[in-house]
Amino acid sequence: MSDPIKPKCCTRIFGGYRYNSCSRAGTVERDGKHYCRQHDPIAISEARERRSAKYQLAFEESMKIRRLHAAAPELLEALEQAVTSMQDSGYSDNHVTVKAARDAIAKSKGETK
Repeated sequence: MSDPIKPKCCTRIFGGYRYNSCSRAGTVERDGKHYCRQHDPIAISEARERRSAKYQLAFEESMKIRRLHAAAPELLEALEQAVTSMQDSGYSDNHVTVKAARDAIAKSKGETK
């Protein structure tokens, strides 16, 4: 008895100047066509979705950082006004909140110890 013929992947690949058939065995069947694991349309779309989600997270993180950088001057000014207001209200320079605010202001101006 002879070995049954194993199906080949049905994908055509551009190889320089012409299209060639994929030489791998068709291990997955989709809609009556055989595909190797590399050319399986479902696997390709899942991998594409994973990559897209990864890059979307990185993009959102970079946008958060950009928004923070854009708001930094206004935040620094507001913090300086808050410290002045607290001192005018009777808070001492040794108060925990005033110290923390002054340290944050110094750090943002590059005046850390």
